[in-house]
Amino acid sequence: MPNMQQLRKKWFLDFSGNEWKPLQSRHSGCKISDWTSGHVVPVIEGKEYMEKWYRFMQDADQNTTVYHAGWRLEDVPLLGKSKPNTKVLSVIKAAFNRGVNVYISLSGHATNHPTNITSLMELKNTGLKTIGIDYRFPGTGSNHQKYTIFDFKNMDSMALLGSIDIDTKRWGRKQHKTEDSERPGYPTHEVGVLLKGNVINDLKWDYISRWNDETRTAPADRGVGLSPDPGLRFPDLANPRSSPPQISETPPSAAEGDGPQQIQVLRTFGIAEGEWGSYSWANMENGDSWEHTGEFTFWASFLNAIKNSTKYIYIEGQFFTQFSTTGVSSGENVWLNRLREYNPYYQLAQAIRRGVEVIVVVARNPDLQAILDERNKGIAYLRKVAKESQSRGDFSIAYLHNGDVVNGSEVTIYVHSKLAIFDDEFVLVGTGNVNQRSMTTDGEIHLGILDKRGEFAKDFRKSLWKEHDQDHNYHSNYSLEEDIRHFKFAINSEEIWRVRRYPDKEPPDTWYFHDLWEGFIVDPFHGPSKADAPYIRER
Repeated sequence: MPNMQQLRKKWFLDFSGNEWKPLQSRHSGCKISDWTSGHVVPVIEGKEYMEKWYRFMQDADQNTTVYHAGWRLEDVPLLGKSKPNTKVLSVIKAAFNRGVNVYISLSGHATNHPTNITSLMELKNTGLKTIGIDYRFPGTGSNHQKYTIFDFKNMDSMALLGSIDIDTKRWGRKQHKTEDSERPGYPTHEVGVLLKGNVINDLKWDYISRWNDETRTAPADRGVGLSPDPGLRFPDLANPRSSPPQISETPPSAAEGDGPQQIQVLRTFGIAEGEWGSYSWANMENGDSWEHTGEFTFWASFLNAIKNSTKYIYIEGQFFTQFSTTGVSSGENVWLNRLREYNPYYQLAQAIRRGVEVIVVVARNPDLQAILDERNKGIAYLRKVAKESQSRGDFSIAYLHNGDVVNGSEVTIYVHSKLAIFDDEFVLVGTGNVNQRSMTTDGEIHLGILDKRGEFAKDFRKSLWKEHDQDHNYHSNYSLEEDIRHFKFAINSEEIWRVRRYPDKEPPDTWYFHDLWEGFIVDPFHGPSKADAPYIRER
């Protein structure tokens, strides 16, 4: 088994060089550590996540500070529909009235703006002033970070991070029944993590640097695109350009410290047009985005992990769509050859050719037809590569269902998790999807995780496969090869298991306006590039 130094060299990004690299660099002025340590515990499904969220809020007192970043905040009953007194807004208001310091930052993108502003207005009416709508993101993007830090003073601080919004659609149990009297929404599969240790300081640096950034009070008439009123804004109809107060705390550096896991915090900050469209480190300067702007370390880490995998890659994701801007993956010679190196689909194809097993679990029916179209193009490409490969590599893709049929249609489980596991050594988990939007545009936060004991990734994989399979127990004594063989059998068997093979779909012949809709609205690109060239190139 390799030691931790060897594992870090293999899986973590190297930030030690002085040269700025478009993908593999922190943004200028970033104080997040190259890597740190801590304790990481998987949290599978929204019920477990929200129960922990509720318990930590109940433990909070006047010496506690809570930092919450969300894409959407809706008044969900955290402990289920039978306990309406646990609705999240009531829980937050009760904590504030006990003297807990509460900071809440929610994304100001158009689709969730009514819900987010309504929730914050209700909290404002309680007297809570440290809340805001964050409009700092490129064009049709959003702030998609989802985590909460519970900074206790009399006990270990904790954080929850992952795919789970505190909202009615994300509450769900492992049983995924069609009818669930406690569930506010539909069957959904979620993955998050519980964190403690030095990694908390890196998360605090992320939160406080964004909250306090100088762009929080952007001048009037400086908005761009669909964010005409940029900045961090307090929900006050009488004074819509007001901002919440700054955070005065300066977190300590996240030293290596103790903890069984070593963790690298990874992010996306897409580059916005103009001087005030996003955060100060993600705004285009003088029409040239090759300055030290933006951050794309989630994208870089995902590519690095694919390239270094030798056994298997397991991905769970909502979308799993190809990168149209860096070369259409179903035609590898489109654009220049060097561009495809940045495309996760192309790198997955290369992994298959090396003999790597690639297994993916996705949402059967994502939100838009354009997403399905792009996904189906990429799936057809990867299936073709696997069929023609001379190696032992293979590609399997599945969706989840609960076995019920309603009105002639099977009941699917909506896969909303954002996770990848590589070779039973390395885990990527967080808020970013496998698509162009999450890796180049939306504000995202992901964690790369290694384990000193060599067990975390393997145990995480086995627990997920056991839930999805419901037959094979994935005992610790079983070999990786046996586990993969059985999971693939479950995917392809069309029998009782929750996993089911994703159907073959003919890639569509798209037309001009479809491509515009896909490339500029559904899955936009705001990565490192010249202002007049919508593709990546070497500096």
